[in-house]
Amino acid sequence: MQIKALHSLTFQHFDIDLLVECISQRWRYLARVHDVARRLVDKHGASRASDLAKRAAARASGRRGAILRAVAESVNDLMRLDIFYH
Repeated sequence: MQIKALHSLTFQHFDIDLLVECISQRWRYLARVHDVARRLVDKHGASRASDLAKRAAARASGRRGAILRAVAESVNDLMRLDIFYH
């Protein structure tokens, strides 16, 4: 009984390497999402790319839906900031 109580009081220590890996994975994910959004804007134009991304995100669910919502948000950011990389 004392062992279980003592075990519940221990703190989890975060490994700095694990934290750096998680941050770098998130950074790579966001870079890929931004690249997809930029290619959509380059191919279809700003307003059509926004419409396509929003419609695709509305149809999808789960992980794919989350990725498509991130792409739609990135397209909107590109439109708002007028960054089209032409």
